[in-house]
Amino acid sequence: MKGVPRWSMSAPGVSPARHAGLRAGAARLLEVGRTLPSKADRLYLVLSEPPAEPWSAGSIRDVFTVEVIWRTTDGWEGGEAGTALGTG
Repeated sequence: MKGVPRWSMSAPGVSPARHAGLRAGAARLLEVGRTLPSKADRLYLVLSEPPAEPWSAGSIRDVFTVEVIWRTTDGWEGGEAGTALGTG
């Protein structure tokens, strides 16, 4: 669909969400992205809880160009959470 953003999400079974698991999840997401018929506009790693190391979400974003979002008791947080959920 022309003009519609395309993105791919991954929800790794990493608990607690430690940096090594996020790094592995981001690498898997990039691999999956290579199999799509067209390149995704954005890639999201979706967690069920905040990252165990607060700095790790920014590191994953900067190194892999993958946004990390996570569930909270009040909703969602993380880079581009609103965009990922279609509310931002």
